[in-house]
Amino acid sequence: MVHPATQRAVRTAINALGAPLDIGFVFPPKPGEERGYGQWTNRDLEPSEIMALLPHAAAANARGGNVYMRLGPGVKDNHPGVVMIDDLAANTVEQLSKDGLEPCLVVQTSAGNFQVWIRLVATGTVPYATMGLVARHLAHAYDGDERAVSPRQPGRLPGFTNRKPKHQLQDGRFPFVKLNHAEPGRVANAGIALLNRLASFDTAGAAAGAGPQTPRGAAEASTNIDPEIDLVLDAIHSEQRERIMRELAAGRRAPHAASESEVDFAVARAATQRGIAPEQVSAWIAARRPEKGRSYPESTLHAAMVPRYCR
Repeated sequence: MVHPATQRAVRTAINALGAPLDIGFVFPPKPGEERGYGQWTNRDLEPSEIMALLPHAAAANARGGNVYMRLGPGVKDNHPGVVMIDDLAANTVEQLSKDGLEPCLVVQTSAGNFQVWIRLVATGTVPYATMGLVARHLAHAYDGDERAVSPRQPGRLPGFTNRKPKHQLQDGRFPFVKLNHAEPGRVANAGIALLNRLASFDTAGAAAGAGPQTPRGAAEASTNIDPEIDLVLDAIHSEQRERIMRELAAGRRAPHAASESEVDFAVARAATQRGIAPEQVSAWIAARRPEKGRSYPESTLHAAMVPRYCR
């Protein structure tokens, strides 16, 4: 039997998200294997179906599995505009609300660590690719996990234990994932404004499910790079990379926030702030990072040209 407190936590969380969800159990590696494995329903589950799965979730949790939830597969065509940010500190969660990005759900996954779910639009849908852009921007702007930025990013289901070995207590038990805050129907006050900034999102069209227009500065990169500007961008790259490495060495930056993609973002921000045309920056990124694909320069510019929120 599933404990009533767990049932209440799950019911409250899924009601706060107000969208069809997919439930998964992720297990640690088996003896002799390097990677664990996951079991997902891969379905758009209604609340009653999720509640019916709880005995299976409890059994998986007891066997060492972690219990997760994510938006259902149907959001690839009709995304409800709900985004999850992982690995946040308590003061950062407070800052989100101060910035008008009030969460509809906050889950404490371990001591001092939170996952936040934010609803950006009241009705209608947002293009799936736009939600990926939103997730990347928010993770960067609020020091979240920049590796956890899928439009369907899994988050922990409250009421079960966090079975990561590093969180095991001295008595052998594991801490519970706690429901910290839930507000069904809560739409972030700055949600539409954020979408506007990121992708020229039309406010009137949001309710009707209209897609965004590509910002002028984020058009596909030209292959013609001014040699003098190319040298300037190379210098900016060296400058920004050295700065990020100094911050990492001083402990002011987490290792996951010191990647080459982070350096590219810093270059794009610094270059556009110094008046270098976005198409030149995009062309420089495309030439330097061809392995990242054609959309990478555009998404990097999208995020870099949005004013960074105060922390």
